Amino acid sequence: MVKFLRPAAAALAAVLVIWAAVAFLARDERPAPPLGGAMGNFTVAGAGSPAPQTTLGAKDGTTTTLAAFRGRVVLVNFWATWCAPCIKELPSLARLQAQLGGAGFTVLALS
Repeated sequence: MVKFLRPAAAALAAVLVIWAAVAFLARDERPAPPLGGAMGNFTVAGAGSPAPQTTLGAKDGTTTTLAAFRGRVVLVNFWATWCAPCIKELPSLARLQAQLGGAGFTVLALS
């Protein structure tokens, strides 16, 4: 004699079977990135040291220090006025600052 599962147990069993099938089909079978060639020399950096006490001048004549950014995530972008790719990326950095900038994040472009 075949016993049938209660409807709730049958539904749970169906969900588990579907979840297992999705997990099986969605598994990532890509190989790990190669660690040979240039990547063979990659080493993870250790803990950093505090940035030097440096005064930064703004184009409007005001000054600040790196210490003023303590506690924030700061994306520091070094660029040059003669560097065409650098100049081309400045609008995207300005958009990033406009979207994410605030108390916790700042884009700092240094020329």
